[in-house]
Amino acid sequence: MLGLNLCPHSVSLLKKYIACVGGGQEASYSYSYRNFPAMVAPASSQVKLYYAQRQLTVSHSIFTGKQIAVNLGDVVQFGDRLFAVHGAQNILEGGRLWQIDCFEVTGTELNIQM
Repeated sequence: MLGLNLCPHSVSLLKKYIACVGGGQEASYSYSYRNFPAMVAPASSQVKLYYAQRQLTVSHSIFTGKQIAVNLGDVVQFGDRLFAVHGAQNILEGGRLWQIDCFEVTGTELNIQM
Protein backbone atom coordinates (compact mmCIF):
# COMPACT_ATOMS: atom_id res chain seq x y z
CA MET A 1 0.00 0.00 0.00
CA LEU A 2 1.30 3.44 -0.93
CA GLY A 3 1.46 6.11 1.73
CA LEU A 4 0.19 9.55 0.83
CA ASN A 5 2.16 12.43 2.32
CA LEU A 6 0.01 15.56 2.25
CA CYS A 7 2.78 17.71 3.74
CA PRO A 8 5.89 16.88 1.68
CA HIS A 9 7.67 20.20 2.21
CA SER A 10 9.63 21.54 5.17
CA VAL A 11 9.20 25.24 5.98
CA SER A 12 10.16 27.64 8.78
CA LEU A 13 8.30 30.61 10.26
CA LEU A 14 10.06 33.86 11.06
CA LYS A 15 8.35 36.25 13.46
CA LYS A 16 8.45 39.97 12.77
CA TYR A 17 9.63 42.26 15.55
CA ILE A 18 9.64 46.05 15.50
CA ALA A 19 12.44 47.86 17.32
CA CYS A 20 12.97 51.56 17.90
CA VAL A 21 16.25 52.59 16.29
CA GLY A 22 17.55 56.17 16.24
CA GLY A 23 14.11 57.75 16.55
CA GLY A 24 12.56 55.46 13.92
CA GLN A 25 11.34 51.91 13.69
CA GLU A 26 13.09 48.94 12.13
CA ALA A 27 11.70 45.47 11.47
CA SER A 28 13.75 42.40 12.24
CA TYR A 29 12.93 38.70 12.02
CA SER A 30 13.82 35.65 14.08
CA TYR A 31 12.88 31.99 13.75
CA SER A 32 9.76 31.00 15.66
CA TYR A 33 9.27 27.50 14.19
CA ARG A 34 11.86 25.61 12.19
CA ASN A 35 11.43 22.84 9.64
CA PHE A 36 7.80 21.91 10.18
CA PRO A 37 5.91 19.80 7.61
CA ALA A 38 3.75 21.72 5.14
CA MET A 39 2.38 21.81 1.61
CA VAL A 40 3.30 24.91 -0.41
CA ALA A 41 0.91 25.43 -3.31
CA PRO A 42 -0.20 28.25 -5.62
CA ALA A 43 -3.21 30.06 -4.17
CA SER A 44 -6.60 29.19 -5.60
CA SER A 45 -8.50 31.80 -7.59
CA GLN A 46 -11.06 31.96 -4.78
CA VAL A 47 -8.34 32.84 -2.25
CA LYS A 48 -6.80 35.39 -4.63
CA LEU A 49 -10.20 37.06 -5.15
CA TYR A 50 -10.87 37.16 -1.38
CA TYR A 51 -7.63 39.05 -0.76
CA ALA A 52 -7.93 41.21 -3.89
CA GLN A 53 -11.17 42.59 -2.45
CA ARG A 54 -9.03 43.78 0.48
CA GLN A 55 -6.41 45.19 -1.90
CA LEU A 56 -3.85 42.49 -1.04
CA THR A 57 -2.02 40.17 -3.42
CA VAL A 58 -1.66 36.51 -2.48
CA SER A 59 0.41 34.12 -4.57
CA HIS A 60 0.57 30.96 -2.43
CA SER A 61 -1.25 29.05 0.28
CA ILE A 62 0.73 26.98 2.75
CA PHE A 63 -1.07 24.13 4.48
CA THR A 64 0.13 22.51 7.70
CA GLY A 65 -1.20 20.25 10.42
CA LYS A 66 1.10 21.86 13.00
CA GLN A 67 -0.62 24.36 15.24
CA ILE A 68 1.46 27.51 15.04
CA ALA A 69 1.02 31.11 16.09
CA VAL A 70 1.23 33.20 12.93
CA ASN A 71 0.59 36.92 12.51
CA LEU A 72 0.29 39.39 9.67
CA GLY A 73 3.80 40.42 8.62
CA ASP A 74 5.49 37.17 9.61
CA VAL A 75 7.53 35.38 6.95
CA VAL A 76 7.51 31.74 5.87
CA GLN A 77 10.82 30.41 4.54
CA PHE A 78 10.74 27.53 2.06
CA GLY A 79 14.30 26.74 1.01
CA ASP A 80 15.61 30.03 -0.40
CA ARG A 81 12.10 31.35 -1.10
CA LEU A 82 10.35 33.80 1.24
CA PHE A 83 6.61 34.38 1.65
CA ALA A 84 5.08 37.35 3.50
CA VAL A 85 2.02 36.27 5.50
CA HIS A 86 -1.26 38.07 4.70
CA GLY A 87 -3.60 35.79 6.65
CA ALA A 88 -4.16 32.41 8.24
CA GLN A 89 -7.17 30.32 9.10
CA ASN A 90 -8.11 26.98 10.56
CA ILE A 91 -9.82 25.16 7.69
CA LEU A 92 -10.64 21.93 9.51
CA GLU A 93 -12.61 21.46 12.71
CA GLY A 94 -10.46 20.69 15.72
CA GLY A 95 -7.55 22.82 14.50
CA ARG A 96 -5.89 20.02 12.57
CA LEU A 97 -5.30 21.84 9.27
CA TRP A 98 -4.15 25.43 8.91
CA GLN A 99 -4.01 27.51 5.73
CA ILE A 100 -1.50 30.36 5.64
CA ASP A 101 -2.03 32.75 2.73
CA CYS A 102 1.13 34.51 1.53
CA PHE A 103 2.75 36.60 -1.14
CA GLU A 104 6.11 35.41 -2.48
CA VAL A 105 8.74 38.07 -1.84
CA THR A 106 11.53 38.45 -4.37
CA GLY A 107 14.64 40.58 -4.68
CA THR A 108 15.05 43.33 -2.12
CA GLU A 109 11.39 43.66 -1.15
CA LEU A 110 12.17 42.20 2.28
CA ASN A 111 15.32 42.71 4.29
CA ILE A 112 15.65 39.79 6.68
CA GLN A 113 18.17 39.93 9.46
CA MET A 114 18.97 36.52 10.93
